[in-house]
Amino acid sequence: MEGEVSRDHRTRKLLKEYISENPGVTFRFLMSALNLNKGTLTYHLGYLLRKRVIVQERKGRERCYFSYIKKRFPYTDPGLKLNKGQERILEVISIEPGKSVEQLRIRTGLKRSSFNYDLNRLKELKLIWRIKTGDGYGYELVTEEKLRERMFLVLVSRFTKGKIDRQALMELVDELSVERDG
Repeated sequence: MEGEVSRDHRTRKLLKEYISENPGVTFRFLMSALNLNKGTLTYHLGYLLRKRVIVQERKGRERCYFSYIKKRFPYTDPGLKLNKGQERILEVISIEPGKSVEQLRIRTGLKRSSFNYDLNRLKELKLIWRIKTGDGYGYELVTEEKLRERMFLVLVSRFTKGKIDRQALMELVDELSVERDG
């Protein structure tokens, strides 16, 4: 399917290649870099989104685009088999993190029983975790960046409670920074 999407139109092929090489590229930047008008770009991006060749995420007011081929779920073992429901839940959470369980179930279009099974399976696999949102709880993907944020908060908490000293805290924070930069 992916091959035929790329072959059937040169504008779509160009878009797909550009997005693969520049993950997170914005709509406005695509318009400028590829010299496409708004209508043409909207049409072809819509086609690629419907065919699941790319995904769209919102970052504030901007729409950002990523290749669906890109390894979007960083802690997934390549040998791990996920069913279509689990993949759909991951896809929705990656695009719309923080959705409540009911909003997530509606957005995925899955039956309640299979949705609950798939959601619990993803939590067991440590691919998603529950987060506190303004009015309740939602889910987000477990990513390296999020793990670092949580580790930093744990370190600060332990420091303020006197469980680790300042030097140990600074060494651990430096270690986290080196991992991120390297």
